[in-house]
Amino acid sequence: MITKQQRIRHFLWLSLFVLPIDQLSKWLFRRYLEQPYHFDLGPFFIHFELAENQGAFLSFGSGWSEGLRFWVLTVAVFFVLIWAAWSILKTSTFKKYEYWGLQFLLVGGIGNLIDRAYKSTVTDFVQVGVSVLRTGIFNIVDMLILASLFLMILGPLFEIRKAKFQNE
Repeated sequence: MITKQQRIRHFLWLSLFVLPIDQLSKWLFRRYLEQPYHFDLGPFFIHFELAENQGAFLSFGSGWSEGLRFWVLTVAVFFVLIWAAWSILKTSTFKKYEYWGLQFLLVGGIGNLIDRAYKSTVTDFVQVGVSVLRTGIFNIVDMLILASLFLMILGPLFEIRKAKFQNE
């Protein structure tokens, strides 16, 4: 079982590592990326382009009114993060994927919420892909949020598969 002190320590270490890098990278790209930059690695590529995203993932909600965006993407997200923090502190037993999924969601959400509170948009700057397949433009804490989603979706599937093999 993970103690409350360990949970807080994990959150603080993750936050102290990720949030400064996230905010520094966003500041650097806002300040110094004057035009898009494309870097090819064979069929793989990394594309840097500054995008101030008014919406959420893949610009979802960017066409909403300013008031609706504020209530859904700032206030509602704030309460989801409160719920995640409360769950991390109060739940006595976690599966590893649940615990780290909530930790990543909390820190990633805080990173983007800092942007929304500071300037009402989220700074995105990197896109990756292979050949014609490409991601949307994202930032560092978006990777944590995506990792959280993968953990929450794939964790139970791996657990079911593991139980199935142990029972055979």
